[in-house]
Amino acid sequence: MRKIVLMIALCLSSESVFATYTCSGPITYLQVGGDGSLYASFGGLSYVRFCHLGITDTNGVTAAACSGMYALFVTARAAGWTVYQVFDDGLTCATQAEWATLSSSAMNGGPQTY
Repeated sequence: MRKIVLMIALCLSSESVFATYTCSGPITYLQVGGDGSLYASFGGLSYVRFCHLGITDTNGVTAAACSGMYALFVTARAAGWTVYQVFDDGLTCATQAEWATLSSSAMNGGPQTY
């Protein structure tokens, strides 16, 4: 019984058991939906929803932060920059769900360019 309790405690206290990975590439799709949702595709991510431009989203991304992401994506697309997003969720770039909101706990910081 003590071993089970110890195992549960270790699992609950660990930061993350997943490997960190990065999805990077040029913006191949960018859309603001009719409801204000921001969607983008790059680096193996296909049509993922990052946030909402009008409200703090269910993933915790504020409208102001979402506006910054949108500006970054528009600039990156126009300039041909590479965008990258780091994740820590046990998935891969290709297995992130299309049209679904990215979890802020999965996103290791916001999108960046280089």
